[in-house]
Amino acid sequence: MLFRPSLNPNDRSKLNLPQLVAALALLPDSIREDHGRAVYPLRPKGYVISSITFDVELLGADTALCTPLRMRILHDGGEIDLVSRLQRVGQLLRSEQVPADKIEVVASFLSLVEKGSCSSQLRVLADHLLQWVENDSDASAFLDAPSDIVIDEAAAVEAGVTAPAVENMTADETKRKLRMHYRIDRSRAIRRAKVNQFMGKYGGVYCENCSFDFGKRYGQRGEGFIEVHHAIPLAILLPNTVTRLSDLFLLCANCHRMVHRQRPDLTPNELKRITIL
Repeated sequence: MLFRPSLNPNDRSKLNLPQLVAALALLPDSIREDHGRAVYPLRPKGYVISSITFDVELLGADTALCTPLRMRILHDGGEIDLVSRLQRVGQLLRSEQVPADKIEVVASFLSLVEKGSCSSQLRVLADHLLQWVENDSDASAFLDAPSDIVIDEAAAVEAGVTAPAVENMTADETKRKLRMHYRIDRSRAIRRAKVNQFMGKYGGVYCENCSFDFGKRYGQRGEGFIEVHHAIPLAILLPNTVTRLSDLFLLCANCHRMVHRQRPDLTPNELKRITIL
């Protein structure tokens, strides 16, 4: 399908390119003015789209097929995997999870998408659908789950590759499960990837802050045991975020507890400064 987004930012009847991509991906409406920070979780007019990466295929002298791949948010180091996001949007809107009172809204939204419409009405319908998703824990868990792409930047540097080395891995870091409150689950696949990377480099695992080695202290029972800390608080990870192993740190239980003992959490450098060895 062919979309022709508005090239005039003052034309309120049509969406410009960043607005169009955000609406199609059921992301909150962005804002052009920089307020100095992003609001988490992402809220309407609470963030600025800094860049969108496309895969471009020329179809003719004046036509190109542009497939959105990644989106970056101003004041955030992460990336949103748009390929995964858009696929999940399509699956969700065509599933039996859609409540009865949203069926007509979904039909109108999909009709505009199939027509390649860039009408501002697409944004209005997207906002209605977002209200449903935000109040449905299963729908939001499915839609916002992190990308299955993990980037090992260190491996890319060692291999002399200018672009990050990318490998596919199923890893749901932010899946919300309704208990007494919403709990954010860590991914075991992500943990294993980090531990394996560290073991491959150093031959074992130990605390990156205080060097405590469970294997040396507790023998076979402690071999390979370590906790994995995400330097970026999971509560403010972007939806469909691409995980970088460089954002993960191996910590012993004591150091990990000190990181989270008070708000805000300590950064790895702050923890290092207060540790007395």
